[in-house]
Parts: sequence; structure tokens; C-alpha cells
Amino acid sequence: MGYGRGLGALNIRIDRVRPAVNELIGPLGFELIEESLVGFDGLLVNLRSDGFSYPIAGMSFQYLADKPEQASLRFEGEPASSVDHTVIVLAADTEEVTVFDPMERFSKAGKGGDGLISLSTPAFLSYWSQASVEREWLMYAAPVKRRREKTLLDYTGGENAPER
Repeated sequence: MGYGRGLGALNIRIDRVRPAVNELIGPLGFELIEESLVGFDGLLVNLRSDGFSYPIAGMSFQYLADKPEQASLRFEGEPASSVDHTVIVLAADTEEVTVFDPMERFSKAGKGGDGLISLSTPAFLSYWSQASVEREWLMYAAPVKRRREKTLLDYTGGENAPER
């Protein structure tokens, strides 16, 4: 699913990222989740959940192409329109979406700033819904869903036994 196939822009085997991160955060009770076609309401639910990390969102190449002319991020030749970009979504409402874009810190437009960018919600939704790999894609850390262990009460049928 999503960006879990093939090579990334830096020749990183993307299919190895999620399993490798899950090995590190699994013992802490978390796992990376990937979802596509989440929709804006799903993004808001994700952002409001105390148990989830800030989500990484896939953005279409047009997001990078629309950067101001003074941005120092340059491509040699015409980059493939299938090259997506990812940002971390920090906040969203019907008016505005605030993201952290690590590439912004290296652009002249960002002036080496903190990488925080505010986009109008319609602009964000346009970039997010036109990503070439997966549309409306998110990846975030969430608590591992564990199956409830049976206890003696489950077998005794006593008055304190949980419902089955």
C-alpha cells in the first residue's frame, strides 16, 4: 500500500521503512499504520486522537512545483510528475492546514526557517488528493491493538465474568 513499494527519491528501499520502524516502536506498544482515501474528516479524527502521532501525508508533485520561484530546491530537467512529496500535518480546520515540510528549511523562500507552512484547506486537499501513488494517504504511529487475554473469570461463568 501507499509508499511501501519501490525506491524513494534517495534510493531508500521504502518497503523496508515501515517494518524497520515497527521493530523499533513495537516494544513500546506502537506500530505504523498506512491508510489511503482517508478523506478530510478522517484526517481531523486522526489529528484529534491523543493516541496517534502527527500523520505524514502524501502530496502530489504539484505541491513542489507551486513553490515560489526563489525556492532553492531545484530539479535538473523536468521532474517526473509521479514524484510525490510528504509532509507532516500538525493542525487542520475548514480554513487552513498547518504542515511541517522539512524541505522548506533548505529553500530561500523558507529562509532556513522552522519548516512550518500554512496552506488553505482547499489547496492542501488538492495536493493531497492528487498524489500519484496513493490519494489521501496517511502514515502515523498508533497504539498496537492487542487482543484481550482470557482470565479465569472467563472460564468460571461467575457473576463477575465478562460478557462473551
